[in-house]
Amino acid sequence: MARYPHVTLPSDKSVRISVLLPWDSRRSGYDLLQDMLGLSRRGAVVYEKPAFKVARHHSAQLIQALAVRYGRVEVTQRGNETEMCVAQCWGARRQTWPDCTCACLGENHGSGEPLKHVVGDGNLSVRHTRTERTFWITDGEAVV
Repeated sequence: MARYPHVTLPSDKSVRISVLLPWDSRRSGYDLLQDMLGLSRRGAVVYEKPAFKVARHHSAQLIQALAVRYGRVEVTQRGNETEMCVAQCWGARRQTWPDCTCACLGENHGSGEPLKHVVGDGNLSVRHTRTERTFWITDGEAVV
């Protein structure tokens, strides 16, 4: 079993954060999390095996409290990288790819095809790529 807690922050801000706690036979995870957050009612913390789920707006306070209690906490933050490409790029001649200045960096230059989603008036296309980073927060380190 893990010695330190792990918090996962999903890219969708409407989705609850996921909290994996180290085993502690003396305390219920519900009670521990509710005490840390100053919550007095059930429902604010939900258990969905194997993790607890907590409302996103408690993220910073919870990470800080876990770091104080356990000395450190591992955090995985998920997000999306957005690439944009314009019609002038995908509609250009392929051999001019070194002149490309949009986010595709010439990958889509002269292809005749927009990226995954065309937006606005049809002259802009976007593609979202999932990204994530994992890092440690230690006791005494400010979570902003």
